[in-house]
Amino acid sequence: MAEIVYSAQMLDFDWRTLELEKRNTRSCDHLGCDQEGLFPAPKNVQNLTSRYYFCLEHVKAYNDQWNYIDQIRSTGGSADTDDTQQHHPFKRHGKPFSHFFHQSPNDPLGMLGEDEEDNYTPPPTQKVFSPKTKEGRAFVALELSWPFTETDLKQAYKTLAKRYHPDLNQEDSSAIEKFREIKESYELLKVLL
Repeated sequence: MAEIVYSAQMLDFDWRTLELEKRNTRSCDHLGCDQEGLFPAPKNVQNLTSRYYFCLEHVKAYNDQWNYIDQIRSTGGSADTDDTQQHHPFKRHGKPFSHFFHQSPNDPLGMLGEDEEDNYTPPPTQKVFSPKTKEGRAFVALELSWPFTETDLKQAYKTLAKRYHPDLNQEDSSAIEKFREIKESYELLKVLL
């Protein structure tokens, strides 16, 4: 085999540096500027990977006038879209974090002792009726609150009907009105049961 002889000049010269200098040397893209373009800037919002290369002075001027949101809106896009999702609005995937705390553990063998009979059932929720509604006025008239049973309703009706019955209060016209209100309230609340 032939032996390769290296000269001192060949050993001192760095070929990789020369290649990098050739690749990285570009002039400023601003018209009439002959300085080196070291600073990249995006050309438009549709293609953020295509770039201009400017000198420091011209990249500062370009960045001052660049406004991503205005350019998106002028092209018919929306500011709440994302380029990585091809201009589709954001959509959450998966379950929220709190979902994992409101779930019973997966127990196919029943080793945790949670049978269907043992499950806790919360008390019935308290319904609140506004006094401005018919139901709310009926509760006030019969002096009831939610939840109530049919016996509670009948007991309240009997007590108030005896108190305001027209046969017992013939001279009092307000008692007659109150009796009508009690009777209508009773009929309305019977439907809720």
